[in-house]
Amino acid sequence: MFRSLRYLLPSLLFFYAIIVDGQTLSLYDVDPSAYPLIRANVLALDADGNPYRPNIIDLELFEDGTKRTIRRLHCPEPKPIVPISSVLTLDISSSMREHADRNLETARAAAHAWIESMPLGISECAITSFNLISFLNQDFTIDSRRLQTAIDELQPKGGTSYDAALISPVTGAIPVALKGKYKRVIVFLTDGRGNGNEAEIVRQANAGDITIHCVTVGLPAPPILKNVARRTGGLWFENVTSPKEAAEIYRLILDQAQGGEPCEIEWESGPTCDSNRTVTLTDQTLPAEATTTYIAPPQAIADLTVNTIEIAFRTVAPGSTDRQTITLSTGNAPVQVLSITSSDPHIKAVANGAPPAYTIPPNAAYDVIFEFAPTDSSFVYAEITIQIDGCTKTVYAAGGRWGNGSVTPEIRLVLPNGGERFPVGSNRTIRWTGVLPTDTVRLDYSTDSGTTWTTITDKGTGLSYDWHVPNTPSQRCLARVTIDSFNLGNGGSPFAKRLHTYRGHESFGQITAARFSPDGEYVATASNSITDNVRVWKTESGQPYRTFSPTGAVFDLEFSPDGKFLAAAINDNTWKMWDVSSGNPVDEQPNEDIQVIAFSKPGGTLLVTGTSRGEITIWNATNSAMLRSFQTDVGLISSIDFSPKFNEFVVAGSKDTFKIYTTDGREKSKLPDGVNPNQSHSLGVSSARYSDDGNRIVSAGNDGSPRLWRESAREPTYTLSGHNDAAFSPDGSLIVTGEGDLLWSKGDTPGKGRIWEAATGDMLGVLDDPNNGHTKAITSVDITQLNGRSYIVTAGHDSTAIIWELSGEDSTSIGSGVDVSDDLWAIVDAGVEAFDVDFGQVLVGSSKDSVLVGYLRNSGGVEIEVNELQITGRDASAFDIISGLPPFTIPARKSRGVELRFTPDAVGRFDATLKILSTIDTPAPSLSGQGVTPQLRIDATIVDFGLVEVGNQNDTLVQVVISNVGTLPLAITIKQNGPDLRSFFILSGEAPFTLAPDTSHAMSLRFAPVSLERTSGTIEFGHNGPGSPATVILFGEGFCPTTITRVLASVGDITGAPGDTVMLPFSIVSLDPPPPSQSGTPLGPLDFIAQFAFNKSILTPVNRAAIVEEGPLERVAAWEGRWHPFDSSITWMNGEPQLVAGLGNAESTPAVIEDVTWSQGCPPEVAKSDGIFVLHRLCRDGETRLFSADGQLKLGGITPNPALSEATIRFALIEEGETRLYLVDMKGERVATVVDHVMIPGSYSAILDISGFDRGNYIVVLETPTAQLSEKLIVRE
Repeated sequence: MFRSLRYLLPSLLFFYAIIVDGQTLSLYDVDPSAYPLIRANVLALDADGNPYRPNIIDLELFEDGTKRTIRRLHCPEPKPIVPISSVLTLDISSSMREHADRNLETARAAAHAWIESMPLGISECAITSFNLISFLNQDFTIDSRRLQTAIDELQPKGGTSYDAALISPVTGAIPVALKGKYKRVIVFLTDGRGNGNEAEIVRQANAGDITIHCVTVGLPAPPILKNVARRTGGLWFENVTSPKEAAEIYRLILDQAQGGEPCEIEWESGPTCDSNRTVTLTDQTLPAEATTTYIAPPQAIADLTVNTIEIAFRTVAPGSTDRQTITLSTGNAPVQVLSITSSDPHIKAVANGAPPAYTIPPNAAYDVIFEFAPTDSSFVYAEITIQIDGCTKTVYAAGGRWGNGSVTPEIRLVLPNGGERFPVGSNRTIRWTGVLPTDTVRLDYSTDSGTTWTTITDKGTGLSYDWHVPNTPSQRCLARVTIDSFNLGNGGSPFAKRLHTYRGHESFGQITAARFSPDGEYVATASNSITDNVRVWKTESGQPYRTFSPTGAVFDLEFSPDGKFLAAAINDNTWKMWDVSSGNPVDEQPNEDIQVIAFSKPGGTLLVTGTSRGEITIWNATNSAMLRSFQTDVGLISSIDFSPKFNEFVVAGSKDTFKIYTTDGREKSKLPDGVNPNQSHSLGVSSARYSDDGNRIVSAGNDGSPRLWRESAREPTYTLSGHNDAAFSPDGSLIVTGEGDLLWSKGDTPGKGRIWEAATGDMLGVLDDPNNGHTKAITSVDITQLNGRSYIVTAGHDSTAIIWELSGEDSTSIGSGVDVSDDLWAIVDAGVEAFDVDFGQVLVGSSKDSVLVGYLRNSGGVEIEVNELQITGRDASAFDIISGLPPFTIPARKSRGVELRFTPDAVGRFDATLKILSTIDTPAPSLSGQGVTPQLRIDATIVDFGLVEVGNQNDTLVQVVISNVGTLPLAITIKQNGPDLRSFFILSGEAPFTLAPDTSHAMSLRFAPVSLERTSGTIEFGHNGPGSPATVILFGEGFCPTTITRVLASVGDITGAPGDTVMLPFSIVSLDPPPPSQSGTPLGPLDFIAQFAFNKSILTPVNRAAIVEEGPLERVAAWEGRWHPFDSSITWMNGEPQLVAGLGNAESTPAVIEDVTWSQGCPPEVAKSDGIFVLHRLCRDGETRLFSADGQLKLGGITPNPALSEATIRFALIEEGETRLYLVDMKGERVATVVDHVMIPGSYSAILDISGFDRGNYIVVLETPTAQLSEKLIVRE
């Protein structure tokens, strides 16, 4: 029975055996039910396919590379072989010829291995094959050569049908197997998916007590085959890829089918994190190994969950510490924690660390506390490895500030790092390390060795990024990863880094205002979206703090000087105020066409608003009472800022000027004053702000040129280049500006921030992070101080706000924030080509398989992985993929075939699409076909002639009738095909002819069997209609009225010395039991001819007329005889098979029975057992083999030697036959012949005339039928 089914199926999925010098080691049927003890079957076969017992001390076993202890190896005592009647059923669909008949050669190798290993004479075997119909290629026989011939003659053609293979009447494997005399076994091999009725196949097999084993070549086993094997007690194997592997699987099945019992091995396993385990068993004496897989039970899984993959420590001063906690949780099994290690000593586990090891119980949680103890302000990165029993977990940790301290931090690009080849259109993973998974990096690539760079993404996180490789082929590629930090300085001061990017507005609109709170702890931002919120977030952490809901788009924002309130100018003609701490609204007032808003400084008692009509309104900030309103002439008001020293404020507008007003509404001054037009802004003033001392004003406009003014001066101190908004640092030493073209590009060009020295107007740095800088114009900037550090916010049209941190440190402290591939790699051309497939007209209810050789072509320069083929579309169910199923790889410039099927269920057109899922972009070819009704009808698709005595014949007058049921004439051709072309004949009704509509044509056939067996053939009716050709199966069985149907012909082993005459010990014995009583005339003697093959240099027939064939090394001889069945004696007709032994080129030769043919009557089947002839009485002188003293071939001497005119050559022969004695020069050319005729054994001498030869060295050669000797001759002048 099919034992341990639950665990056998997963293990056989990846069955693999190693073959070394013909020996095999197999590991299968893994049973983990007694975990931690695991049991499996081991089968060891020698070079002849016979089981042998391995020794436990020679075995080593590994699970996923971990050595396991083998506890027991039990090998049962050998049992007598159980005779079997096996049917080898082989797929011969067209796909079997894929890759130069690779699949067919795999099938042939497996079948040959079965026949060579099966003891014919004890068991019998039959061969069937199938495509869309089935064929009986060889009925049950014990003749291995007939079986091997049937296998070798198989030719691929047609589609794939499991029903045809197994349950087709008379020629299907199950009907053929039903006549087996012994235990019935079918071994089914295919490379494609086929149609099949699983229930009926299983019913017929079980009714006939037939076991079915299934093997698939190059594809996963379809469920129907797995189920058929399981439900009939067989095994299944899938994805077989080589002839050696197939041969081993067939030997394993054969051993089990014949009652063999494998050894059982038991080992102790252990917990790992993965349920899929690979087991490798090694026999050190061969060496050989076997590999299989199994699925571990739940209690074997070390299920440890870590609540986070990263630890971010707070910034602490040197000498201080910060602690963070992670939680380790177990599942249903306990987990042993072996060690917790950190790659940096500044970060370590201080609670629940390991070693010492400890065990976390099932369904429990342990907190592990990590401590960060910096010795300076350096950025520290660590990878924390949690080693548990069976696997590891990794957590990433970081502390400190990038660019600070004495230790240089490093980011490292892991992949691609040199030598890789990425196909165009493929998805490849870029990997890096040295930062936390949540840290954002920028990824770039270059195709010109780093001269120019193209951005892949500026939002890379997770330490990896899936990149769709663009169509930019190059052999000079590099990749670059950059962390979110950079150098601002043109001279090294100041230094800044981007802390974070706030993206809360990305789904809404452009940021219109960004302002720090007076204490610098918070940032407020708002956008031009009517559905967006005003958002307040923390400066240092970037975490959200409050959100406020305006009733429209926000034009401007302002914190009150004490930071308690936030006011906003909104496009719904109102301004609103909120309490920052509680988030509650405080006030709301109407203000038509409001644009900007500002609090008075330092007390914040007044609130000033400005409109698009140039109107100023002053409000009491405490009770919201409107104090006064007046009109300005600056145009649309774009900015208002209060002086910190006086009760006055600056107003900027669209008319290229800004003015200073007092709180009572009086105009104090106008800048510029119009005296020098070159000092004015053009295109309007967008911003004007006071310094904290109130003495200076910085203005910015749409002309992109900020200016610095002294409050009392008429003209600017200097003009800066760029920028829409500007702000002073709290100490007045720096000016920060934001740039971006708001007019011509409408803000879509990337903007940068700049830092200037306020005293001189010199630019100190550019805020331009190559990873996450702004992608559009900057419209708002601000600068503040918090906890001794300076921060800048920039915001704009890309809907992001970026916080930058300033320090006075030199740029060299930034560290290695960039890493580039160590060496060049390549982007290579790649492409998969596939064409549309039109199946044409196919009969409704039938199938048409198309084997598309080379259908998928890799046109690129690197191998491509095809992961899946999918058929989609309206009529997808009418099409199927039969063979060539992924996953597979297609080497560069190579192709791969696919077998597709079309099965229409109605008349009409069918359309679908084949989706090719691969590692690159691929086409989606169309599939189409048309369902039609048949035009040719055959009354009988199987013609069964029944039993016919061998030597007789059975004729049928009208057994096959074909009819034209269509409306058009059909041109008919007829082709008779095998397997059997000797027993079936067409007597009348042959083609070609034309069959008119509504007419029929009859054929007369004959069956004249030539052998005692069932046999089949086919007739194909070709025609010019759909469904051509139509096929009729011919079947019949030859029988003989005899009691002896099987015999064993054998040659016994013999020995002899050179020169001996030996008798070939040939015998024939009946394998059928004698009948209980003999009635009538006893079976008379049978005449036969037996042919034998042997090494021609060792054995020669005494009667050379028996030789029928001479090869370079082998000689075939035949003798006629008469076999008497009832006493098994043989009478030789023309002398007994006697042979003369010669020295030869070896010490033994097989005596192979090439054939036994019978001359009349009903010949029995012949099983053959070859013998061996061994030379004896040989002696050796070192490595030189010598003749025995009483029978030797001699080239006894040349006298004189050296010689002048002639030399005498003495030699002795031990065999009769063609003998040659000749002289060759040192070039190997024959220069003289002394003897060339038939000679008999004896001693001889010959005279060689050398008077005309040149001086030098020559070789005398003596050749006999089985040997050759030579000796050197020197000729003197």
